[in-house]
Amino acid sequence: LGVHRQERHCRSGLEPRLKVVALYETRIGEKSAMQWRAAVHRRAASVHLADGRRREARRAALARIRLEPFVLEAWWIMLRTFVPVTSR
Repeated sequence: LGVHRQERHCRSGLEPRLKVVALYETRIGEKSAMQWRAAVHRRAASVHLADGRRREARRAALARIRLEPFVLEAWWIMLRTFVPVTSR
């Protein structure tokens, strides 16, 4: 998918993307499915942050932390959801 299509797809909601992960979980294995889910939540959090929707970004970031609690980037994204972005 192109960048614009990914962002639009991400804005349409997580459920369709997470259903695809669930569909392939038995084929790719539990660990790969967990990593894929984490990537879905990471992308959603990033898109929401870019759009200024911190509450939605926080939900996606928290879901990622539940999947990858020891990944520093997950905590960094969560921290960014609490800090308002100021224009320069």
